[in-house]
Amino acid sequence: MSDHFKNVVDAIAATASLSPERVAICDGTTTMTYAEMMERASCVSLKLRRHGVLPGDCVTVALDHDIYMIPALLGVLRVGAIFVPIDVGHPPERTKAIVATCNAKACLASSNLFDGAQLFHADATILLDFNGHAPSDDSTPDPCDSAYILFTSGSTGKPKGVKIAHRSLYNYARWAANTYFKDGQHVTALHSPLTFDFTMTCIFPPLMAGSTIRVFHRSEQAFTMRDILKCPEVTVLKLTPAMLAVSNELPLYHDNLKRLIVGGEDLKAEIARQAANKSRGLLEIINEYGPTEATVGCMYHRFDSEAEVAPSVPLGKPIDNTGAVLIDQDNKIVAGAGEGELFVFGECLAEGYLGDAGATERAFREDVFGIKRLYKTGDLVYQDIDCNYFFRGRMDRQIKIRGHRIEFGDVESAALTHPLVYDCICFETKNSDFSELGMLAAVLSSIEKSELVEHLRTRLPQSMVPSRLDICFDLPRNQNGKVDLATVLGKFRS
Repeated sequence: MSDHFKNVVDAIAATASLSPERVAICDGTTTMTYAEMMERASCVSLKLRRHGVLPGDCVTVALDHDIYMIPALLGVLRVGAIFVPIDVGHPPERTKAIVATCNAKACLASSNLFDGAQLFHADATILLDFNGHAPSDDSTPDPCDSAYILFTSGSTGKPKGVKIAHRSLYNYARWAANTYFKDGQHVTALHSPLTFDFTMTCIFPPLMAGSTIRVFHRSEQAFTMRDILKCPEVTVLKLTPAMLAVSNELPLYHDNLKRLIVGGEDLKAEIARQAANKSRGLLEIINEYGPTEATVGCMYHRFDSEAEVAPSVPLGKPIDNTGAVLIDQDNKIVAGAGEGELFVFGECLAEGYLGDAGATERAFREDVFGIKRLYKTGDLVYQDIDCNYFFRGRMDRQIKIRGHRIEFGDVESAALTHPLVYDCICFETKNSDFSELGMLAAVLSSIEKSELVEHLRTRLPQSMVPSRLDICFDLPRNQNGKVDLATVLGKFRS
């Protein structure tokens, strides 16, 4: 992939012009060529302009998980607007907060999600269709313009909007296209939601490389993985460690799958080794690390089944135009082997948090250690003598479950809106090799656990509802008045 482009829009358009009749997207019954995809993207950009959408405007997208989602996203970017994924199935108050924070000019919605989207946008909801024809006069986004905003869990109970610029998206997508898709005509599986930044790997890099996206309709995880593994077309698959563990329990239907990209949470070496052994060593497994604030992925490591001896697969080394340093407790850079908090820098960094200068200033450090800008990941990491990085854990009240980042404070804030809950604490528990979210809630009078769970479900995405929950009248505290976490955890083990 050439490096002379400045954004994914121009790079994909160039690929389409070289191979217009190549299949860009398919779903098992319908195919769309690169020429057809770009024509539909132009129709969308024309429709957005006619509704008054201008470069720099936010457009929320409530789109079906189908082949038409991709030209819709390209259409938003072609007009110079910023796409903001929403899920109309999430609790309404949360979605309203997202729409209000980004001050969306419009919402682009698929037909069967149109009514749900109107609850948040009223007259500003635009039905996705591909009628009309647009001339090729779309604005070329500047590298410094925002491409998309993803809302993640926030410690105050309010979702945080992470702004990603075109230069950062292009830097990642160009690297991923060259790393994952350059060695042949690949087909990658698209199965995860657009609200998950993990999904960007399955959209922009393959299109820049001239590969094909195979869309799988979302269903129960085991069924989705089975369908993907049975599909002989798929050669590249991105999945979380939890999905990989599910896949390890399923048959290996064919040998066409060549590469697994694993990301979203800590990858245990044994799970990767099981997948490698199952494929008789024919499968390349890549561990990709990156918080949303570092644009999908900023470090990677190719798994070596024979050489890996640590419990977790290394995070690896930084991708192109990206760097990393560890800062110890004395606020000094860790030189050589040692442990500290991971800070990343370079083209990967997000612009910051939408409408929250304070949070941006706390997370993104300016002019430190001679580096123009650093992102404080909150991850405790060990660095070996070869400068490979290994995940040790979190340094704050945050975990990742099945790739979804969850701030404990976000869940606790939702629980405290129940009139009988006056205090609570969230914590991480383990189920085999995977994290689970637990909560102990202190109540004023007796309530059923099921009542509190239902209360949380109306306010949080399902991924943020604790899988283990208990109720008490007082949280256990130590002599200093702080919550005694050891006692809390003991309660859940007993």
